[in-house]
Amino acid sequence: MILVDRIWCAAPRHPGARTKTDGVVAGVHVRYDTGAGMASGSVFYDGAKADTRRVLPASGSADADYHLRGLGFDAKIGARLATGGGLAVTPQLGTTWIRTRRSGFVEGGGNPFALTVAGDRQWAGFADASLKLESAGGRSQAAPLGYRGRPLPAPGRAPVAVAGFGGGTIGLAAAGAPRTRLSGTVEAGLDAQVAPGVALFVSGIGEFSGRANRAGVNGGVKVSF
Repeated sequence: MILVDRIWCAAPRHPGARTKTDGVVAGVHVRYDTGAGMASGSVFYDGAKADTRRVLPASGSADADYHLRGLGFDAKIGARLATGGGLAVTPQLGTTWIRTRRSGFVEGGGNPFALTVAGDRQWAGFADASLKLESAGGRSQAAPLGYRGRPLPAPGRAPVAVAGFGGGTIGLAAAGAPRTRLSGTVEAGLDAQVAPGVALFVSGIGEFSGRANRAGVNGGVKVSF
């Protein structure tokens, strides 16, 4: 499966700043399923151009354009075990690696509070272990429910943005949000076969840890050929 998507968005307004992004997401996904086991892999690229405008403390404003780029790889293997009653349990192991890059920039406006921000690169790796319950066959009327742990922390350094005022020495640092070493996810979904090789799907996922929680819903059409 090949995915190409164009994305434009504007961050929620803040009294002092506004950011707009215009980007492209592209990726390739490959899956092999024998009925008794499965393996899949994905490679994806996310490239965007961002524009940020800030209101400065004294007077006026400053703005800057910069690029945000990301590259990721995801792989997963699993074995489907029938339990009777038309259900199957699928233990899965997987890994995800993500690399991001932010270009440096100098804010325009000629104000002494305008920032010069250094570029940065980050990378992170995760290991997944999950257990999924689904209807036997797992291709239609599937209702997976599982728990996923991520026991590996991001192996790179903690994200930090460094900057300086008025084009001067880079002497300011802002630390990014840390991620816990171990978090869990619960996912539930449903596939409905509407035609040969065509299925509708909807799924929801929640992630929880000691520091933060998140939830999301995803849906669409799957075409097999």
